[in-house]
Amino acid sequence: MPMVKAVTAENEHIGDFEVDKFPDECPICKKGNEFVPKYAFYKPDESAGFDSRLQVVFRCPRQSCQVMFFAFYTNTYHRPPQMWFFNKFGFIESIEQVKFPELIDKLSKRFIRIYYQANMADANGLDEIRGMAYGKALEFLIKDYLIYLNPKNKASIKSELKIARLIDKIDDGDIQTVADRASWLRNDEAHYERVWKKENIDSLKDLIDLTVQHINRAEMTKKYKKKMPGKVVEAKI
Repeated sequence: MPMVKAVTAENEHIGDFEVDKFPDECPICKKGNEFVPKYAFYKPDESAGFDSRLQVVFRCPRQSCQVMFFAFYTNTYHRPPQMWFFNKFGFIESIEQVKFPELIDKLSKRFIRIYYQANMADANGLDEIRGMAYGKALEFLIKDYLIYLNPKNKASIKSELKIARLIDKIDDGDIQTVADRASWLRNDEAHYERVWKKENIDSLKDLIDLTVQHINRAEMTKKYKKKMPGKVVEAKI
């Protein structure tokens, strides 16, 4: 079994740790390779009633990647103390800003900002908070869209706590359909028990994306109806 040398927070060498495996694929570029540990840190948590943690730093050797990442190993009290088991990856991954339609950028800059931060949480393995972040982005998108449609009602729209009530105010069936379902999954991400157990974070992202597309479609349609009023006259050949 592989071995790693680890230090404590005081930079004291604590000893050699036997782990069940080293990574054989980079979590960022998804390419297989042979990885050599660069640094290992041991954090004892027994006094707090939690499992101790072993954090090992690796670097992808591929020239096009070169990203450093963490492998987290755990050891429960029911396992031999000499063996540590791979648990999950961690890394600080910078991602590109998602490109939204120009209308959405003008309509809700906060939505775009929050969505980007949710994407960052998603890319960096923060699976317990990413859903709530995407849910917050959805709320800002819906509220800003309603304010765009009904600027005189800005105060009441901003103060409304129930997103379902806001979605009901949107006079477009397609937007309502996808936004409603996005709000259901948003609630799942914030509560202890999930209602939609067969759906996941990708479903929430898909529904937010569909909401964006339908809002853009509805407003672009209005734009060209206004620019080109009247019936279409077929050209004579």
